[in-house]
Amino acid sequence: MLKSYIRTIQKDKNLISLLRDSGMLYVAGIFSIGLTFLQQMTTARWLGAEAFGQFATIVSSGTIIFLLIDFRTREVSTRYFAEYEDDPDELASIATVLLSLDIVVGIIGIFLLYFSADLISVYLLHDPSLSAYVRVFSIILPFRLVAAGVTTASLRLFNYFGILSIKSVIYGLLRISLISGLVFLGYGLKGAIIGLIISECIHGILMLSLFFIVSYQHLGILPIRFVKPQAFASFPKMLMNLWLGETLQGLQAEMIFPILAFMTNPEVIGIIKVAHSIAELIQRLRGIIPGRGRKNRIAQ
Repeated sequence: MLKSYIRTIQKDKNLISLLRDSGMLYVAGIFSIGLTFLQQMTTARWLGAEAFGQFATIVSSGTIIFLLIDFRTREVSTRYFAEYEDDPDELASIATVLLSLDIVVGIIGIFLLYFSADLISVYLLHDPSLSAYVRVFSIILPFRLVAAGVTTASLRLFNYFGILSIKSVIYGLLRISLISGLVFLGYGLKGAIIGLIISECIHGILMLSLFFIVSYQHLGILPIRFVKPQAFASFPKMLMNLWLGETLQGLQAEMIFPILAFMTNPEVIGIIKVAHSIAELIQRLRGIIPGRGRKNRIAQ
């Protein structure tokens, strides 16, 4: 019976590809989760409860802005890339529109977080001198949107799961090296913020570069074409529906930290964030075990 199943698998190229891709994503997911958790714990240990609470509050404030400006271009591009895979020109037009959207709303996000910095530093961080950190942190928003949107969808569509897996591990190593490393070297909260900014910028640039390279190899043209795509008329409704559903769901999970920051102090936030990170580790590990939790999205 077992040999029969093995022979069946060996004859099915699509099944072999699915098993290989799933295996790579599974292993990369384990490594990514471990590296993320290690980065959080070492950062918390070396920063101390108060500074780590300030760091968590700044990151959470940026994440809320990110949720508000993220129109989930990854899901939109996944649908239309698959539909127009055999039409490189149309695919390039779609990619250009959606990538431009991410960049534009990312820049808008910078201004939103920049001009909210005083309120965040006074009412959430309880230290007006930290407003400069919030303003500098806002730089990451366009890079984070670019990394999470069209670029990821294109690599998935073109079956570059190996590259995605390797990238996720490299990204985890980069974060722990820069964020925890700078804190360990004595740069404190400033080092953690700078480390996160550098890692996010590198991640965004890396994903954009991979997007151009992979798309050119697959399509034979660069995925940049400033022509209105045929599917453009259906973009607004789909983008709005995705934004509404995903944003409301994301805000439910993320709003807890700003609310607690307003009601308590950074030291309390630091302690709660450590507990939350441990709970999140368990949840993510359950998520990548076959048959448990939601579909793993770590190795993106």
